[in-house]
Amino acid sequence: MNTRIKKLIATILACMMTATLLMACGGSDSGTTDTTGGGTDTTTTTTTDTTTTTDDSGTTTDAPAAGGSDLEPVTLRIILFGDKRQETDTVFAHLADTFRDELNVDYEVIFLAGSDFQDRLIAMAASGDNWDLNFDGDWLAYSVMVSNNAYLDVAPLLPTYAPTLNAVYQESGVLGSVSVNGQVFALPWTMRMNQRPILQWTKTYADQLGNDLYTHLDQIKTVEEMDTFFLDMRDGFPEKTAFDFSGVERMMYVKHELTELPNRFMVETRATTPQVTHYAMTDAYMEHAYWAHKWQNDGVVWSDILETERDGNAMLAIGDVISHISWHEWVNAVSTRDNILGPPETNRYSSLLYPDNVFPNRTPLANLAAINRNAANPERALMFLEMVETNQEFYDILHFGIEGLTYVLGPNGEAEYPEGFSGSNSNYMEWGGQWAFWKPQFMRPTATYPAGFWNREAEFADNLESNVNSLLIGFFPDLSAVENELSMVDSTWREHDRMINTGMVADPEAAVLALRQQLLNMGLEAVTAEYQDQIDAFLANK
Repeated sequence: MNTRIKKLIATILACMMTATLLMACGGSDSGTTDTTGGGTDTTTTTTTDTTTTTDDSGTTTDAPAAGGSDLEPVTLRIILFGDKRQETDTVFAHLADTFRDELNVDYEVIFLAGSDFQDRLIAMAASGDNWDLNFDGDWLAYSVMVSNNAYLDVAPLLPTYAPTLNAVYQESGVLGSVSVNGQVFALPWTMRMNQRPILQWTKTYADQLGNDLYTHLDQIKTVEEMDTFFLDMRDGFPEKTAFDFSGVERMMYVKHELTELPNRFMVETRATTPQVTHYAMTDAYMEHAYWAHKWQNDGVVWSDILETERDGNAMLAIGDVISHISWHEWVNAVSTRDNILGPPETNRYSSLLYPDNVFPNRTPLANLAAINRNAANPERALMFLEMVETNQEFYDILHFGIEGLTYVLGPNGEAEYPEGFSGSNSNYMEWGGQWAFWKPQFMRPTATYPAGFWNREAEFADNLESNVNSLLIGFFPDLSAVENELSMVDSTWREHDRMINTGMVADPEAAVLALRQQLLNMGLEAVTAEYQDQIDAFLANK
């Protein structure tokens, strides 16, 4: 048993272990590099001098020059979501130095832009890249990564290198959602939420219009009532865009009580023996096409929606858009946007859409951390996650940064933006991918999420009777048997949906019918049959 493994285990366990563990090869890196390009921001922070040593096996490694941890130094490569904030380098260097004795790691932090996160992550895995830890979710690349065998089974390592985290998972039972034949391919979050669609609109314009229906909560519940609202806002404020076209699919899902699965397949949410179908083949999609076409023709949405990319949240904040579809978290969060600062009651109204219709809660897979199958340092990655679970100081640095530089503490322990910073220009806080590392026991109130916010989110998910848990949590199809057909179905869908979804077709009904026939020609029936067989097998084994 080599010295490196003995030292790793000694750090975790209070007693001596006599079993031999098989580990993946580790490595270390020196120097500091910043590279930005192709939607990727990469930061390597290395601050400890090292000296070359030789272990019992004759392997040359890097070890601390003097003092510090017994652990060999390694560089953890972590992939996160979105854009790198200004002080990311500084914060991760501080995190590395503060916990040198506990982890002895430096960090290479890679940010993949949200617009191509999924494609870039899948491509990196296919190339054999050996990053260690990444953010992912069932709305991103997780199902494809699992199907491609790109994530490491952490079941043998988790009890040793992250025992507290493992105990939390065992108590909550959420590991079942990421287990396939006893293998555990991700570390899911433990938050409880529901993203059923909620229409929200700017208070200023509603108050000016003077219609009582639009100045009270929960008065707009159906798509027909939405349509009337959009037309009134268009007529009252012709220089503005009444609706940003967000969330129409989720509105159709709740109206027709559908649960979305990978590759745009659907099942009925209430069904006890669910039958799968592609979204294009549903009544919901036909209705979706009708309303998209109507709102485009009525001038409710942007006419150049395909040519010009916009951030609907930003447009809402500056007042160019009046309404959009969101969900409970963002409807109730405190806005840190410069033009609509403050709690929701001061700047916007909202209404649950189809509140009596069932809609699935977010799954444990909504936000998760995963370890690359080719990871250079899987054990140290798990030790990192154990620190997130057990150490408030580590958690605070990871999430909020350095007090006085990237955040300040309010009188009640709130993590607030320093003077001159907000959600619009944050130099570190609220970075993308943080959600996988949220821990209820350590979460501080923030400018966006005040005290008690996450308890209220859990209560909303748990207490609204129409919020339900899907029968298919943890189901991910392996469609390799129909890979060619699926590829043709997906490409055909993408080609036609971009026009139908945005109302840019002359005849929506004819366009949907034509798309359906083309999907059948591309092999949709074979894909659907394979999908259904796997759903049946999954439910039979539950």
